[in-house]
Amino acid sequence: MRGLLRLIFISIGILFIIHSSNAQVEQGAVGIFNEALLFSRTQIGGSARIQGLGGAQIALGGDPSSAFSNPAGLGLFNRSQVTFGPAIDFYNNDANYFNTLTNRKGAKFNLNNFGIVFNSSKNGASGPWRGGSFAISLTKLNNFNNKFSYEGRNTENSIIDNLIESANGISVNNIGSAGLAGLAYDVFLINPFRDNQGDIVDGEYDSFVLGLPRQSEEVVTEGSQYQWSFAYGGNFADKLYIGVGLGIATINYSQEKIFRESQFDETDPALDNLRVNENLEIEGTGINGTLGFIFRPNNIVRVGASVTTPTFYRLDEVSDVSIEANYNNFFYAPEDTVLNSLVAESDIILSKYELTTPLRLNGGIALFFEKYGFLSADIEFIDYASNSFSSSDFSTNADNRTIKDLYTSTINFRLGGEYRYNILRFRAGVAYYGDPYALEGFDGQRTDLSFGLGLKLANFSADLGIINSSSSSNYSPYTFVNGSGPVAQIDNGRTSAVFTLGFNF
Repeated sequence: MRGLLRLIFISIGILFIIHSSNAQVEQGAVGIFNEALLFSRTQIGGSARIQGLGGAQIALGGDPSSAFSNPAGLGLFNRSQVTFGPAIDFYNNDANYFNTLTNRKGAKFNLNNFGIVFNSSKNGASGPWRGGSFAISLTKLNNFNNKFSYEGRNTENSIIDNLIESANGISVNNIGSAGLAGLAYDVFLINPFRDNQGDIVDGEYDSFVLGLPRQSEEVVTEGSQYQWSFAYGGNFADKLYIGVGLGIATINYSQEKIFRESQFDETDPALDNLRVNENLEIEGTGINGTLGFIFRPNNIVRVGASVTTPTFYRLDEVSDVSIEANYNNFFYAPEDTVLNSLVAESDIILSKYELTTPLRLNGGIALFFEKYGFLSADIEFIDYASNSFSSSDFSTNADNRTIKDLYTSTINFRLGGEYRYNILRFRAGVAYYGDPYALEGFDGQRTDLSFGLGLKLANFSADLGIINSSSSSNYSPYTFVNGSGPVAQIDNGRTSAVFTLGFNF
């Protein structure tokens, strides 16, 4: 039952559309392949200082954020420190649906970063071992608070056409367990096909609702993805820094979709409007490990690298869907009844499953220019096709095959720099995230631009980072077997202001 519901809900995509002959959703996939990318493709994380640098930090060190990215950077501390800070995120999304433009804006506060470093340096030590630092940090990996909507007259089809296609081949005796198609049957949006003698042809369906509708949908997501990192970085002769860390990741995600059809282009339409309301909540916890090093041959150059194991998540999901049909006092002759307002609701579906996200490989270099500042650059490799699911509640084989068909590996780049003037710090950075889709004609790349200001005193620091992220995506409310379906083109814009205060102790 659960698999059928996820398969035939109003959409099986999260900002995703399948229009490629080279990549198809495997038969039997329940849609969790979307969650693989959602939870494994993260945003710039760390303190406001690091985010102002575009996230380029692998070879930099000396920041509590190193506990997450490269724990070797903790070996560069020479005193203990605590940092924390909030953020405010603004989203601005534009949608184009059948040449109708829609815009949605919003903002939300959240906790962005926290870190505490306990330093145990051995100043003046005679041997190569110079001590190190243990750190605990909280890093926001993803901010799911977002909203977009679209609307326009669909000149090609209705969701009812999709529901008929989903229902065909299912016996009338079993249609009640056919997900959204079963709910549509309950409210008379689809009905058994009858031959010329008025007899039911079992397994075939049609609808008395005619015409092409005006469609709209609002998609609201909320929640965050964080990681607690527990890490240690050591210092060997002020040349080599080695670190290891343990990460505990958390996911709290919810999504509500409200899809509507109305204004059918018939003179006297049987149906005034319909609404489909879909809800999804996911919570989970995961664990990973990170190992890294930084080599400093001189005071100008630092070279670093880190590897983060796959994150092993255990996820709990709650989902449900309802459909409402409001008729214009339509007389349905086969059952001798007049139809007005009807509502059908699914059961609340509870599921448990495991997600293993990809291994992450990072390399970086930093160049220091005496007291004037530095440049830092990172390169990252992630193979999104290596995401995988397992569950004792349902089969994940089709979703795992779909992941390998739809996703690919990417190389991400981050570059940032800081200029120092007395106690002031001026920062800028750029991050490029490659296209994770193995789809022709679909570009899922993302570019982040960042700027930052900092104030550095002997025992206190204050930093501000501004990050602007832009990307484009396609969204389909429903998809036919041949891969066709209506498409909303979404331009996603997000600007975040991140604050961090730091105190040495």
